[in-house]
Amino acid sequence: MTKKKPILKILQWILKISLSLLALYLVYKKIDRQILLSMVKEMNWPWLVPAFILFNISKVFSSIRLAGLLENVGIKIEHRDNLKLYYKGMFYNLFLPGGIGGDAYKTYILNKNSQVPLKKLVGTMLYDRVSGLIVLCLISLLLAFDVLNAYKIYTLVLAIVCIPAGYVFTLFIFPSHKKNFITSQFYSLLVQVSQIFAVVCILKALQVKFVAYFSYLLLFMVSSIAAVIPITIGGAGAREVVFLYGKKMIDVSAETGIAVGLIFFLITSMSSLIGIFLKYKPKD
Repeated sequence: MTKKKPILKILQWILKISLSLLALYLVYKKIDRQILLSMVKEMNWPWLVPAFILFNISKVFSSIRLAGLLENVGIKIEHRDNLKLYYKGMFYNLFLPGGIGGDAYKTYILNKNSQVPLKKLVGTMLYDRVSGLIVLCLISLLLAFDVLNAYKIYTLVLAIVCIPAGYVFTLFIFPSHKKNFITSQFYSLLVQVSQIFAVVCILKALQVKFVAYFSYLLLFMVSSIAAVIPITIGGAGAREVVFLYGKKMIDVSAETGIAVGLIFFLITSMSSLIGIFLKYKPKD
């Protein structure tokens, strides 16, 4: 059994890479590659610096949110140590074979150095994702209300019930985290706002006109929801597919959207490399 596990993990990693490459291949067959190359050549590169900084600020907020949720199950961890663990998880999630996943890595380390049952830690890591997804859906619906004229009433109703529905879900499925619901949603909002401004900087780098910002931000939010599904490497391919087919509903440039997705993936990858240089040593 022990010999089969590494093989299975490597096969999962290979499958993720294959799906990412397949998605990217299908996307690039349907776009004008000359337009994409021209955009890259004319890009205003300095705007990528604040985009990188804002993305990493979002990760600081993510780590604070997780620290609060861990306290609910009896793990008190200093924010500096938690941030180190978070970046180590990002690195494992993106670069190492085996489909370990950042959440699985963090769960393993925390379980190894605490008396908290594995089941509680797994539930906490899962709720950390759910907490972020609730706000992600809310912002997507608000952007859709502005962009999609034909569906305003539906998006408005869904946006209104989004947070209450999230609380009811928390109450019944993750009751141990109900007291942290407002706090976790607040930090989830800071995470998404930071990433929205990071994408705005990317759009500035690509010299996109302001009038189109909300349309691209809507597709980015939807692509972020798609990227949560762990079938590709860091969402590579999944985001680009959303931008490609989202063009059918929203009048935007598929090439620009795909450029946004690729640049965001590169920023994610560069940020994840920080995890190589950080050492997490839990205090006794």
